[in-house]
Amino acid sequence: MLLSDGKSYLCRIFDMLHMGYVDVDKVLLGREVVEEMPRIVSERVTTDWLRSH
Repeated sequence: MLLSDGKSYLCRIFDMLHMGYVDVDKVLLGREVVEEMPRIVSERVTTDWLRSH
């Protein structure tokens, strides 16, 4: 895979951030997606469950 294969996709993400279309707390890239996503989802599920009870 060439480094430039995901470049336009990444550029669109930065464009959306710069133009204020999205509000993010964290951006995950590469292995972070696999390593951090389960923890983040678990925290979110716990927080949402606590709010609903």
